[in-house]
Amino acid sequence: EAAPPLDRADGGVQVADGDGANAPSCPETDADHDPVQSILQWYQGHFGTRNASFLIPSASLRALESLRQLTRDGRMMVLAGDKGTSNTIALQQAGSDDPHIAVHGSFSLMVNYHALGLWFDAQGGFALHCPTEDASLKVSAFVVHQGQGQGQ
Repeated sequence: EAAPPLDRADGGVQVADGDGANAPSCPETDADHDPVQSILQWYQGHFGTRNASFLIPSASLRALESLRQLTRDGRMMVLAGDKGTSNTIALQQAGSDDPHIAVHGSFSLMVNYHALGLWFDAQGGFALHCPTEDASLKVSAFVVHQGQGQGQ
């Protein structure tokens, strides 16, 4: 079941979806549109009635928006490394369970690099993910190379 098409003036950028299929990009965000809602709508369209279990990195998205406001022209690059996933197959495989919480004197959660990639795509950028899903350290690079959303 394919995700519904998204209306974008530029026709949208196709992003690789981990399972090899192309999926529509996340809708563009603007000042009145919550990026978390855009990402949730993307996942709803993508998964439909299939089970999936994932976290939305809402605090990370707010931090990225704040960092982008600090740039002169909206361009930025972020390198991130932690335990996490970057494709929807892993999110769907986890669909029968709640997101895993590791307790080790503190607690930690897996990073949803796929959701962060959707945000960068909506900003006119892209994401590069480490192709090894079972690695204990997942590293991703995120780039916004245009001044979209910054009055340019």
